[in-house]
Amino acid sequence: MLSLAVKALLGMVTVNAWSQPDQPGAGVSLTKVGANNAKDVLAPYIFNLLKDIEIPKVSFSGGSLNDLIIHLPCPPLEDIGINFEHGTNGVELIASGVSATISSDFTYTYWITVSG
Repeated sequence: MLSLAVKALLGMVTVNAWSQPDQPGAGVSLTKVGANNAKDVLAPYIFNLLKDIEIPKVSFSGGSLNDLIIHLPCPPLEDIGINFEHGTNGVELIASGVSATISSDFTYTYWITVSG
């Protein structure tokens, strides 16, 4: 079963291929409205993949972080925007109001050892 995002992308490619039958291959044309609609579908998936990042151990000079957990919830969709970069032919994802919660056990030594 194809996801909504894949169906939308295939639909855009098909329409563009039918509208330019004299050229080889297929092309994609994306408007800012289309990109913002795709953003509304893709942003929850991206943040769902990133929501809980777990790192078992991070060592550094003088200490370490154990059981590091980074929780990154999805901000409201109206706080996420799309910007076209015409010079590089790219698309930039802009988000405001993004917050993260980080928790970990730590150990640090500088004359004395501190743990928490």
